[in-house]
Amino acid sequence: MPAPFDALEDLLLRGGIAPRHVKRYLRELSEHLADLTAAQAEAGFDAGDAAARARAALGPDQELADAMLKQRDFRSISARFPWAVFGILPALAAIVGVGLPVLLIFLAAEAGKHLFGLQRGFVEPHWLQLAMTAPLEAGNLLAMPLTALLLTIIAWRQRLSPFWLLLALAVMAPLVIQASIEFPATAEIARKKGAALSLGLGLSTSGAYAEFKNLLWLAAHYGLSLLPVAWLFWAQRRLAKVPFPS
Repeated sequence: MPAPFDALEDLLLRGGIAPRHVKRYLRELSEHLADLTAAQAEAGFDAGDAAARARAALGPDQELADAMLKQRDFRSISARFPWAVFGILPALAAIVGVGLPVLLIFLAAEAGKHLFGLQRGFVEPHWLQLAMTAPLEAGNLLAMPLTALLLTIIAWRQRLSPFWLLLALAVMAPLVIQASIEFPATAEIARKKGAALSLGLGLSTSGAYAEFKNLLWLAAHYGLSLLPVAWLFWAQRRLAKVPFPS
């Protein structure tokens, strides 16, 4: 059974009011409603009638919503500037998703030199190779899906259109770069080249296995990114079918 203020909450969120202000406002209304209900019960009405009369005394949802919607300071950033949240933030996330793992690799390499005496001409031990490769692989796979998940939460909390999420993915897609690192196999190669960091779009023609692996990475990457968007479409369609009390 819908709560007394479900419809009002939806009106406020769709009107751009920040969720924290909506929660505070509904909490205050709930406390006021409890007082009115208690007063009606003391007047001799049974529980059902007391609750209905108290809710009617507060006024219709639209009137209660208008009191908040007129307060421009209560509007959320995502409602006021959705183009920035879903256009600029994804681009920054894509850059950080590539840049941060590269920075971690650099720090790991420097730490290896100072802590373990590794210098040019030495092949990094296997555990250090894994430690340097892990953040790259994690960034490659999770940067875009985690950003999509964060933006989905923002869009759901503010009841924004899922098409803003599609815009965010369209912004991120050409910016997502797969980073990889190759370690020298021998000390002789290490003296000449050392470890090599490469950036690309995740596509390779260096053999059927490499091509299949990269296509699998792309499928997982974009599939995970689209899952939150699909959920938001489903959740908002489901919400639209929920009957609210008039």
